[in-house]
Amino acid sequence: MQLSSNYVRVFQGYQFRGVETTPNGTVLVMENETGRGSMQCYDVFPGVLLIYNHLQMETCYQVAEPITGFLQINHCRQGCYELTMTNGSLCFIGEGDMSVHDPELLSVTDSRIPSGKYEGISIMIELEPAAHWLNDNAPWADLNLFEIKQKLGMRREALLIRANSHIEHIFDELYRVDERIRSSYSVLKVIELLLFLSLTAGSQQKFLPHFSPAVVDGTRQAFEFMKEHPFYPLTLSELSMRFHVAETSLKSCFKAIYGKSPGAFVRGERIRIGARLLLDYPEMNIGEIALKAGYENPSKFAGAFKTIMGETPLAYRHRRTARNDGLDQK
Repeated sequence: MQLSSNYVRVFQGYQFRGVETTPNGTVLVMENETGRGSMQCYDVFPGVLLIYNHLQMETCYQVAEPITGFLQINHCRQGCYELTMTNGSLCFIGEGDMSVHDPELLSVTDSRIPSGKYEGISIMIELEPAAHWLNDNAPWADLNLFEIKQKLGMRREALLIRANSHIEHIFDELYRVDERIRSSYSVLKVIELLLFLSLTAGSQQKFLPHFSPAVVDGTRQAFEFMKEHPFYPLTLSELSMRFHVAETSLKSCFKAIYGKSPGAFVRGERIRIGARLLLDYPEMNIGEIALKAGYENPSKFAGAFKTIMGETPLAYRHRRTARNDGLDQK
């Protein structure tokens, strides 16, 4: 099946493995040697397309002609999206982050999904028809899309808005909305997002941070080492020296790729191991589990466990054990 005329402008030059029109929108399927992905597309109002991206692949990059007269908004829910710029530097859209760019200007030569899995939302706004619709149907919003674009100061890179409560509120509801009201609800959420941009446009704009290939490579080596040796006592300074990356660069690049600081990643890995031990060794008390998870102080382990898992170690063990016992009895 071919793309409908409404989508040709947005996806001109792109090749899809499959195109399926359903009562709930259009599903575009991508597939290559690195994996498979789908894009669930909804027409919000003339000029605005809402896309739910579910990608399980290392890259979905395709060479295509740049489209004119658009703004593109991306929100990352899970994973990370890597862009290779024309100067060879790399930048990332991380979990919870939102980016805004002009597809005609963005200077990208390649893109990757480092973890092999990415979930997020893209909103494609064709300014001319969207502006006409807003003027005719939502004059109360007093939105000037061309003025917003001008205030954003679009350059050959993407504007970055780091994860915050305002962004989380807008997009969290878009991810969870009931399918029965998604169409009309999406109109309200897109207008809300545009109103947010109209307030923030022009105020201390930040663009996606760029990292050299050497910094990214060293950061990835540090990540793999920490993943394989979560109990190895290395400070950020020692990691920096070991993998030849400046401390500030290592910390910011790690956060951009993996969504958390090196310290938070190690804590998460240790708590994950502790959670497994709680279930696999019911005869062990919390103090013993804490030691095996790299914590000499059981109270600190319990505090970190509750912060990450949302409940105490004992509550976690009891709940999971009771659930497993219930399954065994069925």
